[in-house]
Parts: sequence; structure tokens; C-alpha cells
Amino acid sequence: MFLFRSKGMLRPMVRIKPTELTNVFVVELWSDDESRPLETLATAGNFYIARAAFAEATARHPDRPILVRHGIRVVMDSRRPR
Repeated sequence: MFLFRSKGMLRPMVRIKPTELTNVFVVELWSDDESRPLETLATAGNFYIARAAFAEATARHPDRPILVRHGIRVVMDSRRPR
């Protein structure tokens, strides 16, 4: 465990891997009025796995809005033609 000095005291330093927060793709099922996500169907560490989860989700829910997001950015949308 690593320690750092803060205000004269030694405190533990929490280390977070950059990939844990920055490289997460989320596949979400959205409400019919497209106002909020209803369910997170998958999370993936790379785009290829997220794309496969998106293909499976759109096959299972063909009439529902499904999004793949990378942070705030929408990468894939089932309502847009490919």
C-alpha cells in the first residue's frame, strides 16, 4: 500500500487503473419515449465486444431503442440506419 502526506498526516493512496473508468462501452435499453435508460444490457472493455452485444440486443429487441455509449458519446444507435 502506498502512502502520501496530507496536512501533516500519512494517508493511504487509492490507485485506480485508467482502463477501469475510461474504456467502458455500455449497451443500454432505453424507454419507448427515449427519455431514460431502462436497463444496462452489457458493459465491455473494447468496441468489438460492445458491437457484438449490440447486435444481439437489437436481434432480441428489434422495436426498442438500444444505444452503445462510450462515456457521454453515443457510438451506436438502433434507430439510425447503418
